[in-house]
Amino acid sequence: MARHISRFAIATAILWGLIAGNLEAGNPLQTNDPETPGQNGWEVNLLQSMRFTRAAFGQALPLLNINYGHQENDQWKISIPVIELDPHPGGRHWGIGDIQLGWKYRFLEEADYGIQASIYPQPLLPTGQEDLGLGNGRVELFLPLSVGKHFLDDKLFVYGEAAHNVVFEDVLRDSWFFGIAAEWQITEKIELVGELADLVVPDATGPDDPFFNLGFNYQFSKHVALQTAFGRSLGNETDGRSYFSSYVGLHITWGGGGGDTEGDSIRCRCRQPSLIASLLRR
Repeated sequence: MARHISRFAIATAILWGLIAGNLEAGNPLQTNDPETPGQNGWEVNLLQSMRFTRAAFGQALPLLNINYGHQENDQWKISIPVIELDPHPGGRHWGIGDIQLGWKYRFLEEADYGIQASIYPQPLLPTGQEDLGLGNGRVELFLPLSVGKHFLDDKLFVYGEAAHNVVFEDVLRDSWFFGIAAEWQITEKIELVGELADLVVPDATGPDDPFFNLGFNYQFSKHVALQTAFGRSLGNETDGRSYFSSYVGLHITWGGGGGDTEGDSIRCRCRQPSLIASLLRR
C-alpha cells in the first residue's frame, strides 16, 4: 500500500530518530556497543539531544537514562525522555515521551574469543501523548545484536550493530537498523567517537535514512564525563528528511566489578531504537 507522509509526521519521526534512537545513541552514538557497566556498576546519563529539519525543531531536554550491571556481563536500563517538539506549521508541544526498558547480555567475551558480542532486547512503552507527536502510541520491541573488538593496546574500539525494531499492531512500521562505530582514546581524558549508520523501513515509500555522527568524550574525573556528538543525514534534501543533530550530556558512573568493562568507563550506554519508521503515517 502506498503511504502518505505528512509534514508533521516527518518532523515527529525525524525528532524521534535522534532522541529515541540515541534515546540509545551507546556512548553519544546511535550504534550500540556490547560492553556493560560491570557487576554492581551504575551508569547515569543526563543529556540534551536536538534535531533540526526544514519541517521541525525537536529536542529531548532532559533525557534521563539509568543503567545497572547485576552481573559482569549484563546490563539493565530505563530511559525517560522529556520531549519538546516544534513542527512548522503547528504549535509547540512538550511532555514525557515513550519510556524504554532494556536488558543487555554479553554472551561472547573478547578475552576468550577475540571479539565480544551481546544481545539487547528493549521494549518501548507508549507513555508519550501520540496526538501531540510525543510518542508512538504502540508497544515496540528493539532486537539488536552488537559485536566489538579492541585494537592498538585497547586505545581503538570498533563495533557494529544490526537490529530489527518490531512495532506491535502495525507491522508496516517495522524497521531495520545497521551501524558501525569507532572510539579512539587519544589521551587519558579525551576520546574521539564516530559512526556511520542507516535506518531501513521496508514498507515505507521514500529513501532509507543513512546518517553519520562525530564527537568527543572528555573525562572530568574518574566517575564524570562530558559526551558530545554532532551529525547529519546523508539523504536527499528535496524529500524533506534532511536533518542536523546534536547530543550533549553528562555521564556519571560508580561501582562496577573491576573487569575490563567496569562502570568507570567513559562510554555511555543510553541508546534507544530509532522511531523514524514507527512514526511514519500511512
